Amino acid sequence: MKKLKHVTEVCLEIYEKHGQSAVFDYVNEQKSKGHLPNVHYEYCKGCETDSPAWEHECLVCGQKTE
Repeated sequence: MKKLKHVTEVCLEIYEKHGQSAVFDYVNEQKSKGHLPNVHYEYCKGCETDSPAWEHECLVCGQKTE
């Protein structure tokens, strides 16, 4: 059985290929489908905006969020 990638890995790949807004789009789409219940928007100093975060880690740049 193939192991699924963790959301942090998926978002990093999306960011590297398509940029910050693509990560936001992916997270918003998944949340609208009822997925990613542990992902919330929190302020990220590195991104200078509210970014999707998992366990207080920005899913765009990887920094700790507030």
